[in-house]
Amino acid sequence: MDAARDLFAATGYAATSLRQIALRAGVTPALAHYYFKDKTGLFDALARERIAPLLEGIEAAIERRSTGAAALAEFVQQFTLVSARHPWLPQLLLRETQAMQLLAGKLQALVAAGQARHAIRADLRADSIVLSVLSLCAFPFLVGDGLRRELRLSIDAGSAAAMTLHHLAVLQDGLKPRTRAV
Repeated sequence: MDAARDLFAATGYAATSLRQIALRAGVTPALAHYYFKDKTGLFDALARERIAPLLEGIEAAIERRSTGAAALAEFVQQFTLVSARHPWLPQLLLRETQAMQLLAGKLQALVAAGQARHAIRADLRADSIVLSVLSLCAFPFLVGDGLRRELRLSIDAGSAAAMTLHHLAVLQDGLKPRTRAV
């Protein structure tokens, strides 16, 4: 599973063969075929065993929040912390769009609910807010080593906590409804 996860994250589902995964894992393609039937079966097992539990934990944390803004803040915190522990997750989610589409749809619903309650600025497009949130959360885990060194960006639990605080400050000030001058 680790070999499949790494290859899917690095090259994407379409560009990865079951044979490549088997060779990376140090097993014969026949053995991989025996256990998973095909690449789709392997990806389904990977999604069920490795990806779904991580996303379910993030979703459970979001659902504990009542407002769109608080739920988005919880998403930023959870996604960043989970990604620091599993840096392959953002790469895999961005390459395999079905999981990311589901996640983006849930975030859009949170934003719309927050906008309806006047907790998030209504003059901003919900889809653009979601894109900004996902960009803030995923980009640090997607950059190459050279840019990471240039930005002095460290990917670990300690830096993820600091990164989360920064992301939240940017989002909270940018998402607050504007107050009218009296």
